[in-house]
Amino acid sequence: MEGSQWSLPAGLKGQCPYTVLGLCLPEHGNPVTVQEAAADLSSVESREALSLKAIGTAYRRAALRAHPDKNKGREAEAAAAFLIVNLAFAYLSSREQREGYHRHLRSLLALRDQREQQQLRWTEKDRERQRFKAELERREAEARRGPKVNTEEEKLREIRERNEALLRQRREADSQARRDLFKDHSARLLLQRQQHQSSAAYSPNSGETVQAEEFTDDILKRSVLLSWPPEPALASDTAPGANNSGGTAAAAAVDAYSPTPASLCAELYEHGAVDLCLFTKAKGLACVSFSSRERAIEAALLLQRQRQSKEKRERKDRPTVKLADKSKGFEKLFLRIRNVAGTSDQQQQNEANGGAPTASKPAEDANADELDEEVVLGIARETEEAAGAFAAALAAEQAAAAATADIPLSTPAPASLTKSNCSVPLRSSSSSTDSTLNDAEARHAATAFGLDGTLGCRPTSAAAARILEYVKSCGARGLAAAEQQQAEAEKEEGWEWLGGSKVAASMSMQQLEAAAFGELQRKKKQQEQAQTKGES
Repeated sequence: MEGSQWSLPAGLKGQCPYTVLGLCLPEHGNPVTVQEAAADLSSVESREALSLKAIGTAYRRAALRAHPDKNKGREAEAAAAFLIVNLAFAYLSSREQREGYHRHLRSLLALRDQREQQQLRWTEKDRERQRFKAELERREAEARRGPKVNTEEEKLREIRERNEALLRQRREADSQARRDLFKDHSARLLLQRQQHQSSAAYSPNSGETVQAEEFTDDILKRSVLLSWPPEPALASDTAPGANNSGGTAAAAAVDAYSPTPASLCAELYEHGAVDLCLFTKAKGLACVSFSSRERAIEAALLLQRQRQSKEKRERKDRPTVKLADKSKGFEKLFLRIRNVAGTSDQQQQNEANGGAPTASKPAEDANADELDEEVVLGIARETEEAAGAFAAALAAEQAAAAATADIPLSTPAPASLTKSNCSVPLRSSSSSTDSTLNDAEARHAATAFGLDGTLGCRPTSAAAARILEYVKSCGARGLAAAEQQQAEAEKEEGWEWLGGSKVAASMSMQQLEAAAFGELQRKKKQQEQAQTKGES
């Protein structure tokens, strides 16, 4: 046998010894060369997995097929094939030669993979090179065919781009400046508001500090807004030299209800009115604040009942009554008038101190109201005068009430009272319980009905007196039932306890009146019937 462990015998003619013995044959069933045997990794691993016993079995079968005695008429060809089978078996029978052949197959497989990868790299490089070449040729062709670049158009395009960039930067700078100005203005307003709320004015007469100004929402919650047809502008105001007869007639037509601070005080004093927050005849508006929200609701019910009463149903000039915090847009108007009044007072103070007059600042929200500054300033001045007249009338009413009750006259209350201030007892309340309830019973009953925040020591309204009368008639048992009913009502979301009955915050005036007084009368009637049955 020629060759070594690194080479095949020459008699095999480059054929794979495994395929000569009939092992690891391809699909066509014929022996293959050594290069073809290293076609892929699976074929190499299948040859490495064969044992010597499997090789011997395959040799016996191949030798039997190629033996000359089994091939009559083909003895020469069979002898040559038989010799190749013996050479292949002799080569594979040696372990060292078999392992060397396997390593040779592995090296051929690695070379094959390396050539394939190199071919792929070359192919990719060729493709990239061809693409660059095609792109270069295309650009050269376009440069030869296309017209020359117009330098003027190029300059114009650059100028337009530069201008657009400058305009964009200018818009961004303006926007940032507006944001900074808004922040500064908001911070300044917040600082002024904090200083105004924290500052306390000192009263030299009484030696006491006056309480800080109430918050707007607290004032509006316990205020009632009255509105009536405003006075029409005279013809001379709109058209100089025109006839004034039409304007005079129109003014006389709507002058049927023209309230004054004194008339408002006389009409609402007994219901706890403490201040006239806004008053303007030109716009037909008046805002009266009360000692508590319950008193404001009571006064609103009274005015609504007067408006809808039978004897005054023909009076179309009665004012429209609303709670101030439920009136749309009134809060903005109220704030604007207060700001303008504060600015005017500051200017007058500066002028009185000899300083230069300061220019009036614009309103915080120009869109809050369509009224101009002159009209708002006129309303503020008219409100200031009306508030003074209302305070004078209020002091007179308090003096008359003190004289009637034969008690010492106290110092008149200022125009801006807080919720803790208590109004004087009603002069015309026919259901006062001073003779039937002592102070402890009145305070206990008021607490049970949620009226302790509005009463100092005695009931201050007809509704409260009737409620306390009902509690007195019920006794301890009725009081316990009323307290339990109040606790159950307070658990229901969206309800308020007003005057001993459940009333929805969104009810109309008629529903409020029915809930506040009708429920009380029904329970009192049931209690009287129960007492009558018990006596019988």
